[in-house]
Parts: sequence; C-alpha cells; structure tokens
Amino acid sequence: GNSSETHGYSCAGISGGSYTNVIDKFDFATDGNSVDVGDLPQITGNLGGSSSTTHGYCLAGYQNWTDRIQKFSFSTGTQNASNIGDLVVGREMTDGTQN
Repeated sequence: GNSSETHGYSCAGISGGSYTNVIDKFDFATDGNSVDVGDLPQITGNLGGSSSTTHGYCLAGYQNWTDRIQKFSFSTGTQNASNIGDLVVGREMTDGTQN
C-alpha cells in the first residue's frame, strides 16, 4: 500500500483468483469504499509499496518475479503508474517505507 496525507492506495493483488493491475484510492477523512483511479503497467501481486509526499511506488511482485519500480502521482486525477527503474533482482513480498 501507499499513502498521501489524505488518501490511502492499494496497488494490484489477487481478485477472484486472478492477478490485477488496479490502483485503488480511499479517503482517510470519510468512511466509504475505494475507487479505481489507475493501473500499473503490469498485472502482478505480492508487491511492496513505498511513498514520498507526492508519489506512490509499487515494487517488485509475483508475476514473473518482476524487478520493476513503478511510480504514480498523488496529485493527478487518473493515477496510472509508469516504470521508472528496476531492482537489482526480481522478487515478491517486499516491504515498503513512507517518507
């Protein structure tokens, strides 16, 4: 997962037995359901998340043991992620940090 000052984000995972690439967003200030705000470039699961104050980062993942670092902005309406780099090796079930 990722978080801005006002919202939480969930990236990819397994839904109904299939891996997804969906980025969901939910509001910390109100109770309610999340909304689909974007997609990762790759369908995956078991990935880690990190956040800066302005962007969310989705790291690695299960699908083909990916090594991708994927980034999306908290400030745009549609938050599709883009690949910005690679980890040294592909892996899954990584942990993340917040800035």
